[in-house]
Amino acid sequence: MANFCLLPDKVEAFKKALKEKDIKISDLINMSTEERTKLLEPYAGENAKNVNTLFEQKLVLKNRVLGIKNWASKLGEIGKYSKEGKAAFEKTLQDYQNMQKERIFNPEENQAFLNDLADKRLGTHVTKEEAQKVFDLTQKMDAVKNVNAKMSGVSDEYLRLRGELNNYIESLKPISATKAVVGDINTLARNNLLLNPATPIKTTMGQIVNSSMDYFTRRIGTLSAKGLNDDLVKQANREAWDTFRKTGDNTTLMSSIDDSSKLGEKHNFEDTRGTVTGNKVSKGIEVLTRKAAKISNKVAINIEHNISFTKFYQKAFFDMTNLMSSRIAKDEGLVGEIAKQRAAEIFKDAAKIEPQTEEGKMVRAEAQKQGARITNTNDTLIANISLAVKNELNRYVPHLGDTIIPIAKIPANVLWNGIENSGVGIPIGIKDIAQGFRKIQSADLATKYEGMGQYARGVQTVARTLGTLGAAALIANQLSSSDFRSDNYGSHFVRIGDIWINTEYIAAFSPALAGMMMVKQKGKSGQNITDTVAQYVAGSTEGIKNTAISEINSIVNAITNPSFKKGLGKYLGGLITGRLTPTSIQNLTKDNSPQRLFFGATGVQTDQQVKQADLNAKNTKVTTEDWATSKSKEYAQFVKVRGSTALSDANKKYNAELLRNLPRLQNSKAFQDSTPEQQAADTAKLETAIKTKIFRSYGFKYKALKQRKNLTIQQIINSSQ
Repeated sequence: MANFCLLPDKVEAFKKALKEKDIKISDLINMSTEERTKLLEPYAGENAKNVNTLFEQKLVLKNRVLGIKNWASKLGEIGKYSKEGKAAFEKTLQDYQNMQKERIFNPEENQAFLNDLADKRLGTHVTKEEAQKVFDLTQKMDAVKNVNAKMSGVSDEYLRLRGELNNYIESLKPISATKAVVGDINTLARNNLLLNPATPIKTTMGQIVNSSMDYFTRRIGTLSAKGLNDDLVKQANREAWDTFRKTGDNTTLMSSIDDSSKLGEKHNFEDTRGTVTGNKVSKGIEVLTRKAAKISNKVAINIEHNISFTKFYQKAFFDMTNLMSSRIAKDEGLVGEIAKQRAAEIFKDAAKIEPQTEEGKMVRAEAQKQGARITNTNDTLIANISLAVKNELNRYVPHLGDTIIPIAKIPANVLWNGIENSGVGIPIGIKDIAQGFRKIQSADLATKYEGMGQYARGVQTVARTLGTLGAAALIANQLSSSDFRSDNYGSHFVRIGDIWINTEYIAAFSPALAGMMMVKQKGKSGQNITDTVAQYVAGSTEGIKNTAISEINSIVNAITNPSFKKGLGKYLGGLITGRLTPTSIQNLTKDNSPQRLFFGATGVQTDQQVKQADLNAKNTKVTTEDWATSKSKEYAQFVKVRGSTALSDANKKYNAELLRNLPRLQNSKAFQDSTPEQQAADTAKLETAIKTKIFRSYGFKYKALKQRKNLTIQQIINSSQ
């Protein structure tokens, strides 16, 4: 291109037009070559074409190529193609990019290219008009990415357009009407389980308890009572919440710019689904089920859960970001205003969806772990098992896992976090402290920062566990033995006034409190530490159950029931009733509706329910054994090996385990529905399992001897002396 120059006064006039927004860059980008040249003529005169060409090379072409790349990536989520089709597509894309380096396509050429590319990429899956719309939305989205960008690194308009693009892409994905209906019904079934006022109340109470505990332990873990940039925390919280209100996106939760951050939304409800098979009736049913799922999702997820979830998550996220960034600045030896500025740099980078520095990446990762723990969405062993079971069922039969286990992760995490707080967190925290300390010594910057996060997390875990144990001990000290009870399903209750309230409302403390109350109720003065620990463990783990495991256990009981049809029929009947009717409606038809609605379906027990439970317990037949007077050779051999004192202790443990576990077996539906012969067999099986477990704890295994006359244990001992 030949050199050219513009008159100074024309340059200033052009600058003024840009500054006063008489001319907008975004408008220039979207104009055709002819339109842009005409607009530039008053400022560039005969050089307008040259100025336009330069503008296209430096800005328009760059954005076009970027838009094409993003467009191609999005289309990849819709269509499928062969190896040959993929190679042809990539060659056409490369040819286009090479040509764009030299000149820009006019509208007709550009349209022809897109049509050709869409054909190669998608075949008949998506029309050329639909491919063009994806391209246009992608270009619009990229054009506003950094316009009025917030601390997250992107603008709200970008996230809004991204949502519109993702919804449109989702609507183009080929799916049968039947599969779409099943997906909608599963969404409805899951939401029906949540549609009860008690659910958001319990969730919010749990988040309040978790937030209060972690507010202090975060400061212990980072050795910082206060961060250096509270002003940034306020700004970041305000911006993130404003973005959530406008777009529905929680930017603190996102791991990448394309990450979905919307809670509980497996598919969009905004556009018609891309149903490719089915008649008018089936497609009409899909429209109705999708609209119903959309309404239930709005109430059960967005209103009842997402608002609370996002607020608590963001608060924890930015608090940890402030503390960790300040800790790093101090560890670098900085003080005063310089330390504050350095911490602010790390804070702002960590607040971005995609941090650019190692420090920012580490701080963001740790802050997200804080938010996840507060809201019980963190990755834990039990949660991973639940999800694995659910996903395996889905793989075996489409949507089977979603139907049987509609809610897997959060209940499992609530359980695990309580278990961790009951004492398990101490060894876990110590391990993180040790590993983190070693990593901090590394010369590799990424490893060093990873170690800092792990070390702080370990200190926090130990502090939280010790704090929970202390608080649980304080509560247990204020309760009498009669103020605490457990039902036959492992749920624990404390009495406040005349109402028995399920300890799931203080899930973080529940296992520890249950363990201490078990010691208080069943412990004896002067008992050894082993018995005390055993009672604590038994109490804290008694209520341990998990959605996935509970459901699978119900299925096993149903199909192994001697009356197979009856057992399976009962299971399926309960499954259908529980999934297709909102929990709140179910509770309105039962006694004590207000308590069930606002304290949970099994969350409270009235005095009448307690009396009934006591009556049921009395009617439960449990016969303990006296091993000392038994003629069993097994017990005689135990005495010879371990002594009579050990036999007496083992006998007490056996009877305690029998009293705890046999009523549960006898009150189970599977047991009550089985034949007397099967009940006897199940009882014997349980008794043998308990006895074997206790014998093993004493290192004893019975070895059959030759037949001898039936004697009591004392007679056998005397005869052997």
